[in-house]
Amino acid sequence: MKNKIIIFLISFCCASLLGAIYGCKTNINNSINVGAILPLSGKMANYGKSSHAALQAMLEVINNERKEKSLPLIELIIEDDQMEVKGGVNSINKLIQKDKVPCVIGPYASSITLGVAPIAEQNKTVIISPGSTSTDISSAGDYIFRTVLSGEYESRVSASLYQQLYNGKNLAVMYINNDYGINLKDNFLKTLSNANRILEIPYDEKETQFVSFLTKIKAAKTEVIYLIGYNEMMQIYQQAKELNLNVKWLGTAQLGTQSLIDQIGSSVEGTIFPSWELNLDAIKTNNTEFYTLFQKYSDNAELDPFAANAVDALSILNSIIKDKPMTGEEIKNELYKVKDFKGITGVLSFDKNGDVLRTISVKTIHNGKIEDFR
Repeated sequence: MKNKIIIFLISFCCASLLGAIYGCKTNINNSINVGAILPLSGKMANYGKSSHAALQAMLEVINNERKEKSLPLIELIIEDDQMEVKGGVNSINKLIQKDKVPCVIGPYASSITLGVAPIAEQNKTVIISPGSTSTDISSAGDYIFRTVLSGEYESRVSASLYQQLYNGKNLAVMYINNDYGINLKDNFLKTLSNANRILEIPYDEKETQFVSFLTKIKAAKTEVIYLIGYNEMMQIYQQAKELNLNVKWLGTAQLGTQSLIDQIGSSVEGTIFPSWELNLDAIKTNNTEFYTLFQKYSDNAELDPFAANAVDALSILNSIIKDKPMTGEEIKNELYKVKDFKGITGVLSFDKNGDVLRTISVKTIHNGKIEDFR
Protein backbone atom coordinates (compact mmCIF):
# COMPACT_ATOMS: atom_id res chain seq x y z
CA MET A 1 0.00 0.00 0.00
CA LYS A 2 2.88 2.35 0.85
CA ASN A 3 4.47 1.70 -2.57
CA LYS A 4 1.22 2.58 -4.33
CA ILE A 5 1.00 5.85 -2.41
CA ILE A 6 4.61 6.77 -3.26
CA ILE A 7 4.02 5.98 -6.97
CA PHE A 8 0.86 8.08 -6.97
CA LEU A 9 2.63 11.02 -5.32
CA ILE A 10 5.51 10.85 -7.81
CA SER A 11 3.07 10.72 -10.73
CA PHE A 12 1.03 13.59 -9.31
CA CYS A 13 4.13 15.73 -8.75
CA CYS A 14 5.39 15.04 -12.28
CA ALA A 15 2.03 15.93 -13.77
CA SER A 16 1.91 19.13 -11.74
CA LEU A 17 5.46 20.07 -12.78
CA LEU A 18 4.71 19.44 -16.45
CA GLY A 19 1.55 21.48 -16.13
CA ALA A 20 3.52 24.35 -14.64
CA ILE A 21 6.11 24.14 -17.41
CA TYR A 22 3.70 23.86 -20.34
CA GLY A 23 0.60 25.55 -19.01
CA CYS A 24 1.80 29.01 -20.03
CA LYS A 25 2.41 27.84 -23.61
CA THR A 26 -0.94 26.33 -24.48
CA ASN A 27 -4.51 26.28 -23.26
CA ILE A 28 -5.90 23.63 -25.60
CA ASN A 29 -6.98 21.36 -22.75
CA ASN A 30 -9.39 23.99 -21.45
CA SER A 31 -12.32 23.64 -23.84
CA ILE A 32 -14.94 26.26 -24.60
CA ASN A 33 -18.50 24.94 -24.43
CA VAL A 34 -21.01 25.73 -27.18
CA GLY A 35 -24.52 24.27 -27.12
CA ALA A 36 -26.68 23.01 -29.98
CA ILE A 37 -30.39 22.15 -30.01
CA LEU A 38 -31.27 19.99 -33.01
CA PRO A 39 -34.37 17.99 -34.05
CA LEU A 40 -32.62 14.61 -33.94
CA SER A 41 -36.00 12.89 -33.65
CA GLY A 42 -39.47 13.89 -34.73
CA LYS A 43 -40.74 15.60 -37.87
CA MET A 44 -37.49 17.25 -39.01
CA ALA A 45 -35.09 14.53 -37.88
CA ASN A 46 -33.49 14.30 -41.33
CA TYR A 47 -32.41 17.94 -41.06
CA GLY A 48 -31.26 17.46 -37.47
CA LYS A 49 -29.10 14.47 -38.33
CA SER A 50 -27.62 16.20 -41.35
CA SER A 51 -26.81 19.24 -39.23
CA HIS A 52 -25.27 17.03 -36.53
CA ALA A 53 -22.91 15.51 -39.11
CA ALA A 54 -22.10 18.93 -40.58
CA LEU A 55 -21.36 20.43 -37.17
CA GLN A 56 -19.13 17.45 -36.29
CA ALA A 57 -17.21 17.94 -39.52
CA MET A 58 -16.69 21.68 -39.13
CA LEU A 59 -15.86 21.27 -35.44
CA GLU A 60 -13.03 18.90 -36.38
CA VAL A 61 -11.68 21.38 -38.93
CA ILE A 62 -11.92 24.25 -36.44
CA ASN A 63 -10.27 22.35 -33.59
CA ASN A 64 -7.41 21.20 -35.81
CA GLU A 65 -6.71 24.86 -36.58
CA ARG A 66 -7.05 25.77 -32.91
CA LYS A 67 -4.51 23.12 -31.94
CA GLU A 68 -2.00 24.62 -34.37
CA LYS A 69 -2.57 28.07 -32.85
CA SER A 70 -2.52 26.74 -29.26
CA LEU A 71 -6.04 28.00 -28.69
CA PRO A 72 -8.58 26.28 -26.42
CA LEU A 73 -10.69 23.74 -28.27
CA ILE A 74 -14.43 24.13 -28.78
CA GLU A 75 -16.64 21.43 -27.31
CA LEU A 76 -20.11 21.10 -28.83
CA ILE A 77 -22.83 19.85 -26.48
CA ILE A 78 -25.81 18.67 -28.52
CA GLU A 79 -29.38 18.21 -27.29
CA ASP A 80 -32.43 16.77 -29.08
CA ASP A 81 -35.59 18.90 -28.87
CA GLN A 82 -37.64 16.07 -30.47
CA MET A 83 -39.30 18.77 -32.60
CA GLU A 84 -41.41 19.88 -29.63
CA VAL A 85 -41.48 23.12 -27.63
CA LYS A 86 -41.26 21.15 -24.37
CA GLY A 87 -38.15 19.37 -25.66
CA GLY A 88 -36.61 22.71 -26.61
CA VAL A 89 -37.30 24.18 -23.17
CA ASN A 90 -35.80 21.14 -21.45
CA SER A 91 -32.76 21.36 -23.71
CA ILE A 92 -32.07 25.06 -23.17
CA ASN A 93 -32.48 24.73 -19.41
CA LYS A 94 -30.03 21.84 -19.31
CA LEU A 95 -27.47 23.63 -21.50
CA ILE A 96 -27.66 26.81 -19.42
CA GLN A 97 -27.90 25.37 -15.92
CA LYS A 98 -25.73 22.25 -16.16
CA ASP A 99 -23.36 22.88 -19.07
CA LYS A 100 -23.04 26.65 -18.53
CA VAL A 101 -22.94 27.42 -22.24
CA PRO A 102 -22.95 31.11 -23.27
CA CYS A 103 -24.38 30.39 -26.73
CA VAL A 104 -26.53 27.83 -28.53
CA ILE A 105 -26.87 26.87 -32.21
CA GLY A 106 -30.55 26.15 -32.83
CA PRO A 107 -33.40 25.41 -32.41
CA TYR A 108 -34.77 24.93 -35.94
CA ALA A 109 -38.56 25.21 -35.70
CA SER A 110 -39.87 28.76 -35.22
CA SER A 111 -42.29 27.70 -32.49
CA ILE A 112 -39.47 26.11 -30.49
CA THR A 113 -37.14 29.07 -30.94
CA LEU A 114 -39.90 31.41 -29.76
CA GLY A 115 -40.52 29.05 -26.83
CA VAL A 116 -36.90 29.12 -25.62
CA ALA A 117 -36.20 32.79 -26.42
CA PRO A 118 -37.47 34.18 -23.08
CA ILE A 119 -35.26 31.71 -21.19
CA ALA A 120 -32.24 32.65 -23.28
CA GLU A 121 -32.95 36.36 -22.77
CA GLN A 122 -33.35 35.99 -19.02
CA ASN A 123 -30.05 34.11 -18.75
CA LYS A 124 -28.17 36.27 -21.31
CA THR A 125 -27.53 33.24 -23.51
CA VAL A 126 -27.14 33.70 -27.25
CA ILE A 127 -29.36 31.74 -29.63
CA ILE A 128 -28.43 31.39 -33.33
CA SER A 129 -31.13 29.52 -35.24
CA PRO A 130 -30.23 27.94 -38.59
CA GLY A 131 -33.86 27.30 -39.56
CA SER A 132 -36.44 29.52 -37.81
CA THR A 133 -38.08 31.87 -40.31
CA SER A 134 -40.97 33.41 -38.34
CA THR A 135 -40.96 37.22 -38.46
CA ASP A 136 -41.80 37.20 -34.73
CA ILE A 137 -38.21 36.12 -34.06
CA SER A 138 -36.99 39.55 -35.19
CA SER A 139 -38.47 41.00 -31.98
CA ALA A 140 -37.87 37.96 -29.73
CA GLY A 141 -34.94 39.55 -27.92
CA ASP A 142 -31.43 41.00 -28.13
CA TYR A 143 -29.81 37.58 -27.72
CA ILE A 144 -31.74 35.90 -30.57
CA PHE A 145 -30.03 35.62 -33.97
CA ARG A 146 -30.48 33.44 -37.05
CA THR A 147 -28.49 32.42 -40.11
CA VAL A 148 -31.67 31.65 -42.09
CA LEU A 149 -33.60 34.40 -43.85
CA SER A 150 -36.73 35.74 -42.20
CA GLY A 151 -39.92 34.43 -43.75
CA GLU A 152 -40.86 38.02 -44.54
CA TYR A 153 -38.23 38.15 -47.30
CA GLU A 154 -39.13 34.69 -48.60
CA SER A 155 -42.87 35.35 -48.67
CA ARG A 156 -42.33 38.60 -50.56
CA VAL A 157 -40.49 36.70 -53.28
CA SER A 158 -43.25 34.06 -53.42
CA ALA A 159 -45.96 36.73 -53.69
CA SER A 160 -43.99 38.44 -56.42
CA LEU A 161 -43.74 35.14 -58.31
CA TYR A 162 -47.50 34.66 -58.11
CA GLN A 163 -48.13 38.16 -59.42
CA GLN A 164 -45.65 37.82 -62.25
CA LEU A 165 -46.62 34.32 -63.37
CA TYR A 166 -50.22 33.66 -62.29
CA ASN A 167 -51.76 37.05 -61.57
CA GLY A 168 -55.54 36.80 -61.04
CA LYS A 169 -55.71 32.98 -61.10
CA ASN A 170 -57.63 31.11 -58.39
CA LEU A 171 -55.25 30.60 -55.47
CA ALA A 172 -55.12 28.22 -52.50
CA VAL A 173 -52.64 28.65 -49.67
CA MET A 174 -52.12 25.27 -47.98
CA TYR A 175 -50.02 25.62 -44.84
CA ILE A 176 -48.92 23.76 -41.72
CA ASN A 177 -50.78 25.26 -38.76
CA ASN A 178 -47.87 26.38 -36.58
CA ASP A 179 -45.80 29.55 -36.13
CA TYR A 180 -43.76 28.85 -39.24
CA GLY A 181 -46.73 28.16 -41.52
CA ILE A 182 -49.02 30.89 -40.21
CA ASN A 183 -46.32 33.53 -40.36
CA LEU A 184 -45.28 32.71 -43.93
CA LYS A 185 -48.93 32.56 -45.04
CA ASP A 186 -49.83 35.88 -43.45
CA ASN A 187 -46.87 37.70 -44.97
CA PHE A 188 -47.53 36.16 -48.39
CA LEU A 189 -51.19 37.25 -48.42
CA LYS A 190 -50.33 40.69 -47.06
CA THR A 191 -47.99 41.26 -50.00
CA LEU A 192 -50.48 40.19 -52.71
CA SER A 193 -52.22 42.98 -54.57
CA ASN A 194 -54.38 40.94 -56.94
CA ALA A 195 -55.52 37.36 -56.42
CA ASN A 196 -58.85 35.78 -57.31
CA ARG A 197 -60.75 33.52 -54.90
CA ILE A 198 -58.11 32.92 -52.27
CA LEU A 199 -58.66 29.69 -50.33
CA GLU A 200 -56.79 29.17 -47.03
CA ILE A 201 -56.24 25.52 -46.03
CA PRO A 202 -54.48 24.95 -42.68
CA TYR A 203 -53.55 21.44 -41.55
CA ASP A 204 -52.26 19.96 -38.29
CA GLU A 205 -48.57 19.23 -37.79
CA LYS A 206 -49.26 15.51 -37.30
CA GLU A 207 -51.52 15.16 -40.35
CA THR A 208 -50.65 12.44 -42.88
CA GLN A 209 -53.84 12.16 -44.95
CA PHE A 210 -54.60 15.19 -47.12
CA VAL A 211 -57.22 13.90 -49.57
CA SER A 212 -60.09 15.85 -47.96
CA PHE A 213 -58.10 19.09 -48.09
CA LEU A 214 -57.06 18.52 -51.69
CA THR A 215 -60.59 17.55 -52.72
CA LYS A 216 -61.82 20.89 -51.33
CA ILE A 217 -59.11 22.67 -53.30
CA LYS A 218 -60.07 20.82 -56.48
CA ALA A 219 -63.79 21.61 -56.01
CA ALA A 220 -62.93 25.32 -55.73
CA LYS A 221 -61.38 25.16 -59.21
CA THR A 222 -58.03 26.22 -57.81
CA GLU A 223 -55.36 26.98 -60.39
CA VAL A 224 -52.36 27.73 -58.14
CA ILE A 225 -51.34 26.25 -54.78
CA TYR A 226 -48.82 27.93 -52.49
CA LEU A 227 -47.67 25.07 -50.25
CA ILE A 228 -46.00 25.73 -46.87
CA GLY A 229 -44.86 22.68 -44.90
CA TYR A 230 -42.13 20.29 -43.82
CA ASN A 231 -41.50 16.73 -44.95
CA GLU A 232 -45.25 15.99 -45.09
CA MET A 233 -45.16 17.87 -48.40
CA MET A 234 -44.15 14.52 -49.84
CA GLN A 235 -47.58 13.04 -49.02
CA ILE A 236 -49.38 16.19 -50.18
CA TYR A 237 -47.76 16.16 -53.61
CA GLN A 238 -48.26 12.43 -54.06
CA GLN A 239 -51.91 12.48 -52.95
CA ALA A 240 -52.58 15.49 -55.21
CA LYS A 241 -51.24 13.51 -58.15
CA GLU A 242 -53.50 10.56 -57.27
CA LEU A 243 -56.49 12.97 -57.37
CA ASN A 244 -55.39 14.26 -60.79
CA LEU A 245 -55.18 17.76 -59.33
CA ASN A 246 -53.97 19.88 -62.22
CA VAL A 247 -52.49 23.03 -60.67
CA LYS A 248 -49.37 25.17 -60.67
CA TRP A 249 -47.30 24.95 -57.49
CA LEU A 250 -45.42 27.60 -55.55
CA GLY A 251 -43.21 26.28 -52.75
CA THR A 252 -40.88 27.39 -49.97
CA ALA A 253 -37.16 27.14 -49.27
CA GLN A 254 -37.89 23.84 -47.50
CA LEU A 255 -37.79 22.28 -50.99
CA GLY A 256 -34.15 23.21 -51.47
CA THR A 257 -32.85 19.70 -50.70
CA GLN A 258 -32.40 17.29 -53.59
CA SER A 259 -32.92 14.23 -51.39
CA LEU A 260 -36.41 15.48 -50.47
CA ILE A 261 -37.20 16.10 -54.15
CA ASP A 262 -36.09 12.56 -54.93
CA GLN A 263 -38.44 11.20 -52.25
CA ILE A 264 -41.42 13.21 -53.51
CA GLY A 265 -40.98 12.04 -57.07
CA SER A 266 -42.50 13.32 -60.29
CA SER A 267 -45.48 15.03 -58.61
CA VAL A 268 -43.22 17.95 -57.54
CA GLU A 269 -42.16 18.64 -61.13
CA GLY A 270 -42.50 22.30 -62.14
CA THR A 271 -42.75 23.72 -58.62
CA ILE A 272 -41.19 27.17 -58.32
CA PHE A 273 -39.79 28.37 -54.99
CA PRO A 274 -37.42 30.91 -53.41
CA SER A 275 -34.20 29.58 -51.94
CA TRP A 276 -31.13 30.95 -50.21
CA GLU A 277 -28.11 30.17 -52.33
CA LEU A 278 -26.12 27.01 -51.57
CA ASN A 279 -23.30 26.35 -54.03
CA LEU A 280 -22.23 22.78 -53.34
CA ASP A 281 -19.56 22.83 -56.05
CA ALA A 282 -17.95 25.86 -54.42
CA ILE A 283 -18.10 24.19 -50.99
CA LYS A 284 -16.47 21.04 -52.33
CA THR A 285 -13.70 23.13 -53.90
CA ASN A 286 -13.11 25.74 -51.19
CA ASN A 287 -13.93 23.65 -48.10
CA THR A 288 -12.58 20.26 -49.12
CA GLU A 289 -11.57 19.08 -45.64
CA PHE A 290 -14.97 19.98 -44.21
CA TYR A 291 -16.93 18.36 -47.04
CA THR A 292 -14.88 15.15 -46.91
CA LEU A 293 -15.51 14.87 -43.17
CA PHE A 294 -19.21 15.66 -43.64
CA GLN A 295 -19.52 12.82 -46.14
CA LYS A 296 -17.86 10.53 -43.60
CA TYR A 297 -20.08 11.51 -40.66
CA SER A 298 -23.31 11.66 -42.70
CA ASP A 299 -22.75 8.40 -44.58
CA ASN A 300 -22.49 10.31 -47.88
CA ALA A 301 -25.70 12.31 -47.40
CA GLU A 302 -26.45 15.55 -49.22
CA LEU A 303 -25.52 18.80 -47.48
CA ASP A 304 -28.83 20.66 -47.10
CA PRO A 305 -29.23 24.44 -46.57
CA PHE A 306 -30.15 24.10 -42.88
CA ALA A 307 -27.02 22.08 -42.12
CA ALA A 308 -24.96 24.66 -44.00
CA ASN A 309 -26.60 27.46 -41.98
CA ALA A 310 -25.66 25.61 -38.77
CA VAL A 311 -22.06 25.36 -39.95
CA ASP A 312 -21.96 29.09 -40.62
CA ALA A 313 -23.28 29.75 -37.11
CA LEU A 314 -20.46 27.65 -35.64
CA SER A 315 -17.87 29.31 -37.88
CA ILE A 316 -19.01 32.78 -36.83
CA LEU A 317 -18.80 31.81 -33.15
CA ASN A 318 -15.31 30.43 -33.75
CA SER A 319 -14.25 33.75 -35.28
CA ILE A 320 -15.53 35.60 -32.21
CA ILE A 321 -14.38 33.34 -29.35
CA LYS A 322 -10.58 33.28 -29.38
CA ASP A 323 -8.24 32.36 -26.52
CA LYS A 324 -10.66 32.39 -23.59
CA PRO A 325 -14.34 31.81 -22.79
CA MET A 326 -16.74 34.71 -23.30
CA THR A 327 -20.02 35.55 -21.66
CA GLY A 328 -23.25 35.48 -23.61
CA GLU A 329 -23.39 39.26 -23.42
CA GLU A 330 -19.90 39.59 -24.90
CA ILE A 331 -20.76 37.18 -27.73
CA LYS A 332 -24.02 39.04 -28.41
CA ASN A 333 -22.21 42.36 -28.71
CA GLU A 334 -19.72 40.90 -31.18
CA LEU A 335 -22.44 39.24 -33.28
CA TYR A 336 -24.07 42.61 -33.95
CA LYS A 337 -20.73 43.70 -35.45
CA VAL A 338 -20.60 40.82 -37.95
CA LYS A 339 -20.58 42.25 -41.47
CA ASP A 340 -19.76 40.46 -44.73
CA PHE A 341 -18.68 37.23 -43.03
CA LYS A 342 -17.57 34.66 -45.61
CA GLY A 343 -19.29 31.41 -44.67
CA ILE A 344 -19.81 28.25 -46.68
CA THR A 345 -23.24 29.55 -47.74
CA GLY A 346 -21.80 32.84 -48.99
CA VAL A 347 -21.38 36.31 -47.54
CA LEU A 348 -23.66 37.24 -44.62
CA SER A 349 -24.21 39.95 -42.04
CA PHE A 350 -26.53 40.52 -39.06
CA ASP A 351 -28.87 43.51 -38.82
CA LYS A 352 -30.04 45.34 -35.68
CA ASN A 353 -32.64 42.61 -35.01
CA GLY A 354 -30.18 39.72 -35.27
CA ASP A 355 -31.65 38.76 -38.66
CA VAL A 356 -29.25 37.54 -41.32
CA LEU A 357 -28.75 39.52 -44.51
CA ARG A 358 -27.96 37.39 -47.55
CA THR A 359 -29.02 36.92 -51.16
CA ILE A 360 -32.03 34.85 -52.17
CA SER A 361 -32.62 33.14 -55.52
CA VAL A 362 -35.51 31.44 -57.31
CA LYS A 363 -35.41 27.72 -58.11
CA THR A 364 -37.62 25.25 -59.94
CA ILE A 365 -37.85 21.47 -60.27
CA HIS A 366 -37.01 20.39 -63.79
CA ASN A 367 -36.63 16.72 -64.76
CA GLY A 368 -36.49 15.85 -61.06
CA LYS A 369 -33.61 18.23 -60.33
CA ILE A 370 -33.35 21.58 -58.55
CA GLU A 371 -32.39 24.22 -61.11
CA ASP A 372 -32.27 28.00 -61.36
CA PHE A 373 -35.60 29.43 -62.53
CA ARG A 374 -35.35 31.39 -65.77
